[in-house]
Amino acid sequence: MYKKILVPLDGSPFAECVLEHVKNMVVGKELPEVILVFVVEPINKGVYDMPENTLADIQKQSETVSAEYLKNTAAKLAAEGIPATWLVLHGDIAEAILDYAGKNQVDLVIMSTHGLSGISRWAMGSVAYSVARQVTVPIMLVAPPDCRIA
Repeated sequence: MYKKILVPLDGSPFAECVLEHVKNMVVGKELPEVILVFVVEPINKGVYDMPENTLADIQKQSETVSAEYLKNTAAKLAAEGIPATWLVLHGDIAEAILDYAGKNQVDLVIMSTHGLSGISRWAMGSVAYSVARQVTVPIMLVAPPDCRIA
């Protein structure tokens, strides 16, 4: 039924809880395209009193770490018979997810209701909530009750 599944991740155990659901949806079926994404937000240059090249280096390092994380996660899925592609997106997290889903014929978005944002998520608004309100394709939100950071 779903041919292209978008899986936004942020490196947290909360976000990774969706991977079990992804596995359950694709094992034993015609394998859909699974796309893992990590969105790197731009550094707000007005907030940090650092030289521009230092901020650019930090941004580049963030992109490199994100790419390595996605590459390793895709390799773990591949070891379980689930081929996945990955890419690092840039910009506002919710907007980048929505933009990618809209422009790339995504059939389903699977994402966690919790991630790295913790308490700030409550104060600033949830990425999952923003995506769920605006996405034009089916979305599966996973609340990770057994996935806690110790």
